[in-house]
Amino acid sequence: MLDVAGGVPYFSDMSDKAKPGQSRDERLKQALKANIARRKAQAKARARDDEAHTDGETEESSDG
Repeated sequence: MLDVAGGVPYFSDMSDKAKPGQSRDERLKQALKANIARRKAQAKARARDDEAHTDGETEESSDG
């Protein structure tokens, strides 16, 4: 599945489910880590996309 906003693949696996004996803090810590990693990947993809667009464009001089 692709993340619609960034076009970055985001695969959710079954490990997101709470495991027996796992504390709330541990689950939140893991969720935060996954969220940060996903956002980092999205930012990288956007930067590559922006760079590709700016490299492909030519500078136009103004006539004024």
